[in-house]
Amino acid sequence: MSKAPSMPMFWDAYLADTTHLTTEEHGAYMLLLAAMWRRNGWVPDDDRDNARILGLTVAKWKRTKARLASFLIFDENCISQKNLLKIWKNTQEKIAVNASNGAKGGRPKANVNNDLPKANGSIPVKPIVTIPEPEPYIEDDEDSAGEREDENPAGNLEAGQAESASSKAPLPDLTEREMILAAIGYKPNRGVGHTANGAMIGSMADMREYQGWRDDLNLTWDDVMGTVSEVIAKRADTSPPTSFRYFTKAMKQLAADKARPAMQPDQTPAAGKGSRNERAATHQRFDDTLNETIRRLNAGEIELGSGRRDPFGG
Repeated sequence: MSKAPSMPMFWDAYLADTTHLTTEEHGAYMLLLAAMWRRNGWVPDDDRDNARILGLTVAKWKRTKARLASFLIFDENCISQKNLLKIWKNTQEKIAVNASNGAKGGRPKANVNNDLPKANGSIPVKPIVTIPEPEPYIEDDEDSAGEREDENPAGNLEAGQAESASSKAPLPDLTEREMILAAIGYKPNRGVGHTANGAMIGSMADMREYQGWRDDLNLTWDDVMGTVSEVIAKRADTSPPTSFRYFTKAMKQLAADKARPAMQPDQTPAAGKGSRNERAATHQRFDDTLNETIRRLNAGEIELGSGRRDPFGG
């Protein structure tokens, strides 16, 4: 059993950072956090063991691990989570303080009657030693982005790339959603932005739109941020857009441009049916045939009306 069986959960912060996860990924993440808490803050970085804990196949766990990598800390073949470690350490320190106070008979109380003789059968004053609640997860407007773990620029890494996340490099300060909001022109507050009329941008609907850019259009993180910055730079209205959907048209155009095969240096564009290139080629062939016919008439090679062959056919 864990040394602190009661694990606090701060749902507002959790939901603000995980709106991009699927239902299965939510379940895996929660079970992983619970396993870390029961094992004193860490679980081994063992794919088979963790797959068994979460009820997944090893292959499915590796894909899920890549999706959750931005939330996690990888250190010396172990996995943990930044905020969970902070709360665990704080809880253990308070448990140790309470245990020490209990060994000394509890905290002294400022009671002037403590030194008076007590009647026979009186109940002694003994404080009940309990496990304290950890300090709440509190964020203010200035520091909220720095206190939360990143939602994942690495959230869409392939399973093979998840291993590279095992380095001890510090986690990014901002989530993907917060970086997009900042590029649009909002100051994120607890992971979301608010328009002039109080509406929220960066909602679950916006994150689904963003996930469509990544999954359905196969755009990279750099593609997304570059397009957002370009659209904002060209926007005539000084007020920022109120939805991620505002950028979807530009994202689709970029995806179409990337899917178009690159032209070779010696390659000319193919003329489509009825295209300007095809019409120009037809006109040129007609002019060439007409000029050749006039030359042959002048040279006496053919005569008008005397031959059975079509002069335009040569």
